[in-house]
Amino acid sequence: MVKVNKLSDDGKGVSENTNKALELDDKNPLVYLTLSEAYSNIKIKDYSKATELLFKAIQVNPKHVNAYLNISKVYLAKGNGTDAIKNIEEVLKIDNKNSEALILKARVYVLINKNNEAITLLNDAINNDPSYSPAFNELAEL
Repeated sequence: MVKVNKLSDDGKGVSENTNKALELDDKNPLVYLTLSEAYSNIKIKDYSKATELLFKAIQVNPKHVNAYLNISKVYLAKGNGTDAIKNIEEVLKIDNKNSEALILKARVYVLINKNNEAITLLNDAINNDPSYSPAFNELAEL
């Protein structure tokens, strides 16, 4: 609902629905991830609020891989490869075979013209999970 409220510029609805979500379970990182998706939406682009919510998810669970992945995506959307890589590295500390993290890292490498390194990462992602089709798509695009 927060996403719908944001898209329709309903500030009161954003506030009410955010509060309701947090009242239901403010100790669940998924609540913060879901709320952050409303703010990181391509039509809304409130990346600072999205990042704030994702950092709260990490405070609730410091090993929540999806929070780090989503922060990385927000930083990539902002064109900030340095902070994206920092969060990708956190994912890889938790799960060194995480294909989505490897793909995101490859995207950063492409941005800085390190295509060979990006290809290596994409091949690693494919080797780690041959059924993860986004890795094949990224490799084909590169």
